[in-house]
Amino acid sequence: LEMAKRLPNEHDQRLMMNLAVWHNIAGGRGKDPKEWNDRPSTPLAENPIRHDFWDPHVIVSSTRPVPVEATVAIHPLGTKPLQHPHGKKILAMELGAWYGSRGYYRHTSDGAGGLVPERAPPARRRKYVAIDGRVFGGLSLCQKDFYHQGQVMRLTIAWLATVARLTDRIIILPRVVLDYHLYFPWTHLDLKTLDEAGVEWRETNFPSNPRSWLNATHPFESVARTALYPNGEMYAQVGDDGRVHKWNMPFESPDTIDAYLAAHTEGSGPPGLSDAELLLVNPWFIKLGYSGSI
Repeated sequence: LEMAKRLPNEHDQRLMMNLAVWHNIAGGRGKDPKEWNDRPSTPLAENPIRHDFWDPHVIVSSTRPVPVEATVAIHPLGTKPLQHPHGKKILAMELGAWYGSRGYYRHTSDGAGGLVPERAPPARRRKYVAIDGRVFGGLSLCQKDFYHQGQVMRLTIAWLATVARLTDRIIILPRVVLDYHLYFPWTHLDLKTLDEAGVEWRETNFPSNPRSWLNATHPFESVARTALYPNGEMYAQVGDDGRVHKWNMPFESPDTIDAYLAAHTEGSGPPGLSDAELLLVNPWFIKLGYSGSI
């Protein structure tokens, strides 16, 4: 406490290292360093604590922690937003280790390794929207027409937000594939703008988390897919039979995007499209060369 007050902006790891050295000296397990600029001014502890090193897979500490069966604790590292409680909560969501919200998922832990339905189901039926037709359920920025194009990612999120607002859906954030790495949108975008616009969102891991699944075999009750291409072709696939509906409109027409969006509203598109629990959209018109003119 004395050192934390004296150095309020010091990194927590340095504080813990000094604490360990100080108690090792007090317990006779270490020698007093000759040069120690951070030497505490308080007397040695009468009852020093004991510490030991743990396997890095037991207590995982990393900017991209990978927990395993033996993991008992996770300590996220990194800069903003991971330095703050909100960022740590998002990371916990991505790891499937967040238990802080009642009703956020369909199921909760039964305390014995199983799942039981949430006690307080949502007041209204939830519907979701996510990106379709890309890699790893996300957006690749290392392919033709998308290579290193950050504006494509930002415009795709804006497009998802538009569909979400229009259809009263919740966005499932896409993963972002860039070169050798897999990124999350919340490390590049300020998701506060979605909150301010009244658009709910879920972490990229949401569809993979068994707690969000409908049952043991199906993550969603029903799924529909739509796509809009640069030549004005619009597609929709709805229902168990997989029937594909197609429209053609001149893409230069200012009504094309409005018509595509309107197809997702109740009573406008193919039967079942607006009611599908998960809507997968594939806005192929958002690509290099066109995105800047929207």
